[in-house]
Amino acid sequence: MYINGIEPTWTPIKPTSTQFAVSRSKSLHVVQKQFPLRAAAAKTIHRFQGDTETKIVVNFETRMAIPHIHYEGLRRVTTTDGLYVTDLCENKIAVSDDVRTEMH
Repeated sequence: MYINGIEPTWTPIKPTSTQFAVSRSKSLHVVQKQFPLRAAAAKTIHRFQGDTETKIVVNFETRMAIPHIHYEGLRRVTTTDGLYVTDLCENKIAVSDDVRTEMH
C-alpha cells in the first residue's frame, strides 16, 4: 500500500463489486462497482445540541475549559456502544461556578 505520492496516514478505500441477473433467463448480468462510503456530518458540540444519534465520534481537543462541554458531547448518543471518544482532554473538564454553588 506504500506507493510514491500516497501518504502512509491516508486510509485506502477499495471499490466493491456486486453482480446480479436482470433478465428472466438470467443470461444478462449487471456488475455494479461502487466505493463503500457512508454519508457523515461534522458539527461542533454547540451546534449538535438537541440532536441524538446512534453512533458518534466526539473529539474534545480544545485550548480552553468550557463548563459542561464534555457532558453535552457525551449525551448526544443513544448507547455507549455507539460512542467513540478521541482526545478526551480530562484537564479541560470544567464545572461552572453556578453549579458548584447549587451543589453546596
